[in-house]
Amino acid sequence: MRSILSFRDICFVNQSQLRNCLSKVLFYQSRYYFVNFTRNVVHYQCLAICPSGTFLNSTNFCVNAINCPASEYGDPHNQICVTDCPNNSTLKTYANTNPNVKLCVMVCPANFYKQDLTDNHTCVPQCLPNYFIDYVSAVCVGTCPNGSFAYLNGSCLSSCPAGWFADDALHICNTTCAGGTFRDPTSRYCVNTCPPGYFADITSGYICVTICSNVTEYGDPVRRECVVRTSCTPPFIFADDHSRQCVTLCPESQNTFGDQTANYCNLTCPWGPTLYQYKDHSSQRCVSKCPINPSLYADNTTFSCVFSCTGDNYAVDATRTCEPSCPNHFFRNNITRRCESTCGQDPV
Repeated sequence: MRSILSFRDICFVNQSQLRNCLSKVLFYQSRYYFVNFTRNVVHYQCLAICPSGTFLNSTNFCVNAINCPASEYGDPHNQICVTDCPNNSTLKTYANTNPNVKLCVMVCPANFYKQDLTDNHTCVPQCLPNYFIDYVSAVCVGTCPNGSFAYLNGSCLSSCPAGWFADDALHICNTTCAGGTFRDPTSRYCVNTCPPGYFADITSGYICVTICSNVTEYGDPVRRECVVRTSCTPPFIFADDHSRQCVTLCPESQNTFGDQTANYCNLTCPWGPTLYQYKDHSSQRCVSKCPINPSLYADNTTFSCVFSCTGDNYAVDATRTCEPSCPNHFFRNNITRRCESTCGQDPV
């Protein structure tokens, strides 16, 4: 009989002759394996390497991938049945668990994703709990990559759905924001600073709002935060109840005036006992002295800066006030209601 080692002894056997061939293979089992070539009848051949498309199982038989033992898959690179597909720095494969395939593949089928865990490299339709589908790389990840955010459906999304906010630090979509950041409804991001026209509102639960929820707070356009009126940032120094914001100019429509003693748009200005101020309609502010341009005068009856004095009062340019009498060497003009240094008639 020819030497198996020198001539690679071929054993064509039927079921009754399998024992004799098996004894030979067991003797040389480090070199030879069984393969059933005909598959529809029991004919076997002993070979040193399994043919392409077949895989060595634990009983030294070359089998199709679908005939690898349960929970094992055909590894095309090593031509063996494996429980975990090869996955290293140079080769990354994943088990296609389809019972009609059962192969280690480099690319998972459509709508399946690479589960890249130690001793568990599998193509899965859905990631394990606390893992998320990165659609760019089609891999299940514990943390979504930059520019994407983990959502409850197990996916990494490029933008969060309505009612959810993207947390850049944690790479997640969340209904709340962490680390003192605020929910921005315009971008659906967690932000440190709210966009123009919005204000960071802690009272409402760290959200950017157009109207502050606390009636004692006002939107500060500089800091973009809800602040108490004494904290309004220049030049927006007046707290306005109408707009609920810090403003530079109190609204004329509300007939309010900027009171710097209170940082507030007030209906009245301070009047005694130590401070007397007038409502200046040209600046919508409370002033101690009415302006020269436009030329206005303080009226003690209306507590306002007026263009012309009324009643028995006359405008005094030096003090910008309405007075019942003129200073020395000035004359009352009953037509203009002003104190003038010269006139066309005798002094009165």
